[in-house]
Amino acid sequence: MPLDVKQKDQFEWTSVLVENHLTEDTTDYILLLQKNKESKKLADMASEVARERTEYREETLSNAASLIEQKIVETLLNGESVITDYFTFEPNIQGSFTSEGEPLDANKVKYSINVSVRPELRNILNNQVKYRVAGLQEQGGAAITGVEDQITGARDGATGRGHVLAIYGSKIKVVGATGADKEGFAYLKSDLDVDTEVQIAQNDPSCVTILIPNDLTEGNYQLRIETYYSNSKVVLKNPRTIVYPRTITIQ
Repeated sequence: MPLDVKQKDQFEWTSVLVENHLTEDTTDYILLLQKNKESKKLADMASEVARERTEYREETLSNAASLIEQKIVETLLNGESVITDYFTFEPNIQGSFTSEGEPLDANKVKYSINVSVRPELRNILNNQVKYRVAGLQEQGGAAITGVEDQITGARDGATGRGHVLAIYGSKIKVVGATGADKEGFAYLKSDLDVDTEVQIAQNDPSCVTILIPNDLTEGNYQLRIETYYSNSKVVLKNPRTIVYPRTITIQ
């Protein structure tokens, strides 16, 4: 079914400018999407379609969507690709192997699903979407500049359940309103906008280490720290939120 989008339709993504602390260029900024609402779920989509198309019952739509999603997952778990009208899902294996198929490092063999956009939606993204800058997010020099898995040594944001993740940066020490150590918060937020508070071990202005929970679902997460820290003698009147500009992937 073709998308119900006309060529004249325009879409706007509201964003804020944030200093890119991964480079030394002080004029380099990145855009972070400004999300004021929770992510939509299948049930929300079914409800909206039922309101727009009165010939369909919400419960029927929701059940059908759930059954299709389960079948897609089943197909992917069997190593087969799935192509919908707008997306392609492809199973993927990462790692290094011998000519006999044995992994050089079993801990580095990872199974994942790649998702790509198909031409019709890609054309709309390229030609009918624009961004609007809502403002500049000042951090007073506070920033998360990198992460490192303390077990695998990975610095690309990949980590695992039960692993220790080192967070590097400036003014990232987690403190509360009184300046008490570890009374601030470190969170991992999933694609479903679910926050998981994580345990903090080392807690210094330039390095904070966190323990990835053993029961955390595999997937992509946003890392953020909420702290009152300014320097060793001063705490902020209001907490500062520091967001890592790259994705954390739990594998």
